Amino acid sequence: MIKNNGHLRVLLALAAVAPAYAATHAHAQTQPASARGAQSQMTQAQLTPSRLAQNQTGPNQTGQSQTGQSQTGQAQTGQPPQAPPAQGAVPPAAPVPETAAAALARLASDRAITVTLNLEDLGIDRPISLWGMDARREIFLPVPAGVRIRDAQIKLDGRYLRGDGGHTTYVISVDGTPQFSRPVEGDKGIISEILPISGDIRPTGFVNLNLAWSSVISQELCGDERSIGNILEFNPATRFTYTYNASDIRDLATA
Repeated sequence: MIKNNGHLRVLLALAAVAPAYAATHAHAQTQPASARGAQSQMTQAQLTPSRLAQNQTGPNQTGQSQTGQSQTGQAQTGQPPQAPPAQGAVPPAAPVPETAAAALARLASDRAITVTLNLEDLGIDRPISLWGMDARREIFLPVPAGVRIRDAQIKLDGRYLRGDGGHTTYVISVDGTPQFSRPVEGDKGIISEILPISGDIRPTGFVNLNLAWSSVISQELCGDERSIGNILEFNPATRFTYTYNASDIRDLATA
């Protein structure tokens, strides 16, 4: 029998808290493993996210880097690798320079070549003027030497002034042979003539065109013939045209 009231109160207090302590102790015995596991998982998730991210992404990034380098190498080369030349293979020969004769042979053919040139192409950039009692002018028109030409003609383009009157005439000759003679009348006029040219072979390489002008004012033998009003002019537009076969060109001198 308990005689001390103080001891009795202590025992009663312990008896009151014993059920709560027992429940708490039982809960502590049943829950520590899962709680500690959750705390461990939370700690790992909080402490190592960057390391886990590196472990997860590192290989992929490395692969991508390697792939990028491979693609860069392909972009730099741009061509598939070529197999080395087989042993004993003969290298291709260097091209042989083309000679002048070969060039002429290549260019020469049966095709027809038409040439058109005017007096301005020959350096005559001003009208050819003839005046006085007897005036002449020779013009040398180039053609291939020793080659027969065809469809050749000269288109004369000019004018005349006849202020002093009298007898005025012009004569056109080719290679020393007169082709036609024309008198002129009136105070002024236009000259437009087409002169056919023969296709004869010309060893010199020129067609000789001769222009002659005659102006006689007085019928008297002692009359003054120093007129300045009768003038014949041929313009630089006077044109020479001809055709020849390219196969007839044998050397550079002929061309």
